[in-house]
Amino acid sequence: MTILNKLKESISRYTTKNESGYFFNTEKEILNVANQVIERRDINNYVLNKINFKFDVSGRIYCGYDKKMKPSTSICICDNSLEVLLFTNILFVEYYCKSLPYSLMIKQINLIFKISDRLEHIDLSDLDVINELINSPLKKVTYQNKSYYGMSRVKIKNHKILDLTVLFYEGPIARAYLEVLKSLGYRPKKIIELVSQYDLITKKPVGRCLPKFFRTNYSSYKQRKQIHYWAQNYLKKSTKTISGILTELEINWGVTEDLVKGANKNFPLSFYSDCVESVLISDLKDPNLLDMLNIEKAGHFLFTGGGIVPSEMLSINGVKLLHVHPGYLPYLRGADCALWSQLMHDRMSASVFYMSEGIDTGDLIASYWLPSVRFENLDSIKDTKSLYRLIYAFVDPWVRAFSLREFVNSIDGNLSKVTSYQQDHSRGITFHFMHEEIKSKVLERLFIPKV
Repeated sequence: MTILNKLKESISRYTTKNESGYFFNTEKEILNVANQVIERRDINNYVLNKINFKFDVSGRIYCGYDKKMKPSTSICICDNSLEVLLFTNILFVEYYCKSLPYSLMIKQINLIFKISDRLEHIDLSDLDVINELINSPLKKVTYQNKSYYGMSRVKIKNHKILDLTVLFYEGPIARAYLEVLKSLGYRPKKIIELVSQYDLITKKPVGRCLPKFFRTNYSSYKQRKQIHYWAQNYLKKSTKTISGILTELEINWGVTEDLVKGANKNFPLSFYSDCVESVLISDLKDPNLLDMLNIEKAGHFLFTGGGIVPSEMLSINGVKLLHVHPGYLPYLRGADCALWSQLMHDRMSASVFYMSEGIDTGDLIASYWLPSVRFENLDSIKDTKSLYRLIYAFVDPWVRAFSLREFVNSIDGNLSKVTSYQQDHSRGITFHFMHEEIKSKVLERLFIPKV
């Protein structure tokens, strides 16, 4: 049965809940868009995108929404409605895959896979249009052709103080940033360590009975052990693959092996800055953190993670939050952008920008395409989850660190030289977390199997 016939058959069983009180009746809107696609008349992309967005972000779609597209009910649409939405999206891709940008189509396919996960009786493996798009990455972009110098951990006698405060949230990204700055001969003027008062796995409070000083230190230790667990595990058990990754990064990105290994030794933060202050927080809205930032002098702060930055932090007078996003802005916004960039452009990319409300929409400072890489899977790691963890422990942090290095060098370490410009938001696409089916395809290309 063709997709068109499957869609018609689903519509024949379609029932909507007559709720006249909803400003946006989701089930009725799905039916309207489905009929537009069937008849191949002008499709209301705005409505379809709004519905798709809700599922892409939260994995659920409610029966009704208000004017601001906030749920008007706790009731989700039925599986029949979800099935109609699924076949509508597939038919849309089938009809328009040759006329719309590849990036829009692959985002649509990512959503299709997510919806199909909720409908166990649906099998997408035999759909040619989906397989063809996944296996045909776009390469229509001009890349930098440049030899990158190494960033070895050399002993520099007199480091310069960089007028930058690092908001340090323990992890491979923050560690990579500190190693890069040190390798360039800089020490940030201050590091503020953000210590979670909750266990990252159980979500329960850590050391509540301990005095504040001891609780902060113990929570920091536990956070460090948990966040770096997989990186340390791979360094011990997947030595051949890790060695291959490090060799590739050094050859193509100038990221030396001793630099990566230095980042994974988890040195005390005083190794990188003369001024380190730790703050125990519940999240980034914690009053203790906001009060500390209000007391700090106005200037540049490097964000290294810890969650979604709240408006309360962004609105602090004089605070300029720098962020390195692993995607070429304004074109690649959102989550898993290292992999989206790899899928669509056969290489990774990153951008330095000032944070603002919105997903990766702040004023842009610089964007970079990185030289293409491939890694030998010498330990024959087969499962997607393990390869994904390898990327986010040993590759994604250095995509960002590479761009931080280029940025700091471009201004000669003088942050007063920074210039930025407003992004053209109409030119970009916001991607969400990559589905396992697409993720496995990307990782298969990145990791060359052992011969």
